[in-house]
Amino acid sequence: MPEHVTLLTAVDGGPVERDVSTGLPSDLLGLSAARLQVLALLYALIFFLAGIFPALILPSDRARFLGNVVQWAPGVLGIVVAVALAAVIRRVPPARAMTLGLVFEIVSSYAIAAAEFGDPSGLEVHQGYMGLSWVAVWVVLFTVVGFLSSHGLEDILRRIAGTTSELRLSATAALGANLFDNLPAYLAMEPVASDSPHRMLALLIGVNCGCLLTLWGSLATLLWRARCDTARVDISWWSFLWRGLILTPLVVTGAVFALNG
Repeated sequence: MPEHVTLLTAVDGGPVERDVSTGLPSDLLGLSAARLQVLALLYALIFFLAGIFPALILPSDRARFLGNVVQWAPGVLGIVVAVALAAVIRRVPPARAMTLGLVFEIVSSYAIAAAEFGDPSGLEVHQGYMGLSWVAVWVVLFTVVGFLSSHGLEDILRRIAGTTSELRLSATAALGANLFDNLPAYLAMEPVASDSPHRMLALLIGVNCGCLLTLWGSLATLLWRARCDTARVDISWWSFLWRGLILTPLVVTGAVFALNG
């Protein structure tokens, strides 16, 4: 009995568009996109009511507000981005929607911070830049760490921190905390130390006890410095640094030795 063989010829259908996988179920991504749409609309509404509408009520305030582009441009930009995101977030693939969400997270935070910095009265009320909102810096640091972690940062940190010495790991974590902040530093270093409870404790020692060289090493330190300024207690950056240079190595080294002892 003769055997029939069917030959199929491959036809070039052009490049196939591949979406980036987020590792999350598609239904969860769909719910996230819907909630992000609501969040963007709430952001636009609240920003308008709190940051723009009060300045438009009185003629004198309106003239001052509209006469300076630095005062109204950040708010308008943040609101436009939020409305645009809400309009398109349900019409794009879920993974791309999450990327748009990250962009909105950064732009919206910087819009809030820029709106505060652009208001001269805000500088007087808060007695300088340190009293204003720094949320944008922390938000973008978390986003940058997440991006870099998926593009080789973990391998670089693993080589720097090593795999055997807890003291080396703590020192690396302390350095990252003082250069950037202890929260994003922990986020970046966690995959490096997650294989051992001892190494996780060494990481916590580094980011919590080792972040006392720079004032921005911990958000709590910045908040306490703001409270000290309110109470007219002067703490300069340099005095904080030289005391930290003495105490931080002793505290971190002693805590790691106690961990291994």
